[in-house]
Amino acid sequence: MAIIGMDVAEVRVLSQQLHSSAQDITRIVQQLTSKLGSTTWVGNDRNKFESDWQSQHVANLNRVAQALTDAGTLASQNADQQEQASNS
Repeated sequence: MAIIGMDVAEVRVLSQQLHSSAQDITRIVQQLTSKLGSTTWVGNDRNKFESDWQSQHVANLNRVAQALTDAGTLASQNADQQEQASNS
């Protein structure tokens, strides 16, 4: 019976990509928030848009970034566990 395992190096690359993608999302949120803050736009529509941006969109994007970070951490932990098991 064949045993299928993990390519630790591939999982470590995946972990790095997940962390990097989370950082990309965080950076994009910061850039867009800054751009919104410097946009010449006054009125109720601006206020509503900015409120929605902060309360909904930024919050959702931050949750995605956190989920990617968590997945990257878990992948790294799994790779560590595989290495420990293989070296035992």
